[in-house]
Amino acid sequence: MMFRVSPQAQMMGAAFMQAAFNLANTLGAYLGGKTLKYGYTSNYPALVGATMALAGFLCALFLYRKYARLFQVRGQERKVKTHVIEIVKKGWL
Repeated sequence: MMFRVSPQAQMMGAAFMQAAFNLANTLGAYLGGKTLKYGYTSNYPALVGATMALAGFLCALFLYRKYARLFQVRGQERKVKTHVIEIVKKGWL
């Protein structure tokens, strides 16, 4: 999907994806460690992780709704829906 949106800058897009992953990983470890530093039990870093996952999901949902036209390919919606129905009927899912 990323390469479809930016066909002229595939390497730059891949580099930014890797940088975003590294930043999120670092931020998660930092914030999870802060909960332990302030005396909370070992269950609380998971709560921080769940909050970060929810924030990421909301961010992705917002961007998808804003740029939905970039993610749609004509004629593919029906084909994907048909494939999903076939997979469910065969019991693979």
